[in-house]
Amino acid sequence: MKILHTSDWHLNERQGHVDRQPDIVRRLVEIAGFLDQHKVDVMLVSGDLFSNTVRLDQARSAFADVSRIFRPFLIRGGTMIVIGGNHDSEDLFNMCRTAMDLAAPQEASADKPKLPGRLYLFDRSGYMTLANRSAGLVQFVLLPYPFPSRYLRPDQMNFKTVDERNSIVHQELKNQLERIKAQLVKPEYPTVLVSHLHVRGNRVHSLYHISESQDVIFDPTDLPMEWAYSAFGHIHLPQFIRGSNRAQYAGSIDRFDFSEAADIKSVVLFEIDQSGMKGEPTLLPLNATPLRKIEVHSQAEVDALTTQYPEPQQDIVEMKIIYKPGEDNPDAMRDAVEKIFPRWIERKIEPEGGDFETVSVEGVSAPEDVPGSVRSYLKTQLQNHADRDDLLALAEEMLTQL
Repeated sequence: MKILHTSDWHLNERQGHVDRQPDIVRRLVEIAGFLDQHKVDVMLVSGDLFSNTVRLDQARSAFADVSRIFRPFLIRGGTMIVIGGNHDSEDLFNMCRTAMDLAAPQEASADKPKLPGRLYLFDRSGYMTLANRSAGLVQFVLLPYPFPSRYLRPDQMNFKTVDERNSIVHQELKNQLERIKAQLVKPEYPTVLVSHLHVRGNRVHSLYHISESQDVIFDPTDLPMEWAYSAFGHIHLPQFIRGSNRAQYAGSIDRFDFSEAADIKSVVLFEIDQSGMKGEPTLLPLNATPLRKIEVHSQAEVDALTTQYPEPQQDIVEMKIIYKPGEDNPDAMRDAVEKIFPRWIERKIEPEGGDFETVSVEGVSAPEDVPGSVRSYLKTQLQNHADRDDLLALAEEMLTQL
């Protein structure tokens, strides 16, 4: 069974006032090409299918993109397995899963292999099997992002602090994993773990709007690594866990933040047979969108930009224009740079030497990015507050349910 591990698609993401969906669609088309080229059987999305600002109408449009791009893969018998991340709405996931179950109902028994040629969504811990085309079964253990509502019963919701909440969720996820292993996982068949978790000790440049102090963090020893492969999502930087290429963060499929500007984005291709991993996983690189910081000091430097950057219309840009008062026309320089880089998200215009007033015009947040504005405001207002981390964590929990 050939499996492609992807993660953190962030459908309908925005960066400032720039719609990133066209970039995401381009990455998905590349991924569909890999599915066809390598005759992949199963595609995993280990969380954060959507942006956390997505509206219902946008979700409908994004699903139309996914359907158009991956329909040929599903028609030929390919299977998509998607788990919920910290940016995915439980309500949206549950609604989509319920609709799909009604459209093509299957037996709920864990002992029955799922039918191929379908998309499966998991917003709770779970287990499923698929028939391997050679022989036997491949098992999948599913661990979505550890929101309390995904793992705790109502009687477990009486925590008073963020630390207490995280501790209870941490233990309950481990308990559910142990129950799945003990009651469902069959040692004679290979197993793939699919999770959206923060494992301590891995490099983090951005958790994409979730700080390490607010996250439920797992030690590598909390999560048994005897699986044939462990497909992790959540951290956008592709990397191994415990130095093993059989346990990996696939990383996001595009660069969504300037902290990711130097990242090489990719997906992971691997093959499972009845003995486990066959050979070694392969990284398939994606043509991630360039994120650039541009600084120009003269009209001549502005004019040279078109020869320096081959496809500036696609680039995401923060620009800084330094002009000579009485010699340069800053408005003309600004207009020229914006024409070259229409997808700018921030611009600063200031005189040489800095003796004059600095004019700063930032990309205005669109209505869809209200949660981002709220986060920035709260971080500024609460920077010296004694309960800053607890208040930010509670605010984050509320924002992710919008």
